[in-house]
Amino acid sequence: MDKLPFISVLAKAVTKLIPSDESLDPTLIEQSSSIALGQAKEEILKMGYITVRGLKESLQYLLSNQNKHREAASQFDGVINNLDGKITGYLTRLAEKDLSNVESNKYFILTNARQDIETIGNHFAKIMEIAENQINTKTYLPEIIMTDIKGIFQGSIDMFEQAIIAFDHYDLDSAKDAISKGTQMEKILIRQTTNGPDRTADLVLSFRAIRDHAVNIAAAVIGERQ
Repeated sequence: MDKLPFISVLAKAVTKLIPSDESLDPTLIEQSSSIALGQAKEEILKMGYITVRGLKESLQYLLSNQNKHREAASQFDGVINNLDGKITGYLTRLAEKDLSNVESNKYFILTNARQDIETIGNHFAKIMEIAENQINTKTYLPEIIMTDIKGIFQGSIDMFEQAIIAFDHYDLDSAKDAISKGTQMEKILIRQTTNGPDRTADLVLSFRAIRDHAVNIAAAVIGERQ
């Protein structure tokens, strides 16, 4: 009985996250490439923060097997795909303009960030599939292993969120901290790959992808600031 109200409220909240025509106004491309780049960055950031929320919901689904978390993660996945399509189209049109060297550099950073976030979004969708397969086949991981998986997944989410915050504010310290966490995360992932059961291999691959693309985003911040 509680499911429908939850989904209804979630659907309304998620709808507000979808960009309006004004969010990526094509006339700005003709009027000011610099302002258009700023608009593109805002939507890429929105995509990043929504991906963080999707990751958190997929973690809860993996841990609890509760359908409300699957529904929430699926909703966020849909918004990410919608955003990605609109941002990609906008950036493609922007690429046709005669950009200055500074604008070209910003364009390159934004394009790469969009690709990194989109890839991370694909992996949280993949993690949802793994969780759903566990439920359908009733092949759950032992609690002691799930404790390790929870720690690795949460660490990946925290690192990605910090990279997005660094990208949002061009915060050099946060970017360096995210990369440092990425180095520690890689050691944990190697250990899990070596010692963990084969059944966790697909999860570890997704965690590594989240880690790698989060490092890319943080590294871009450092590259622009130095």
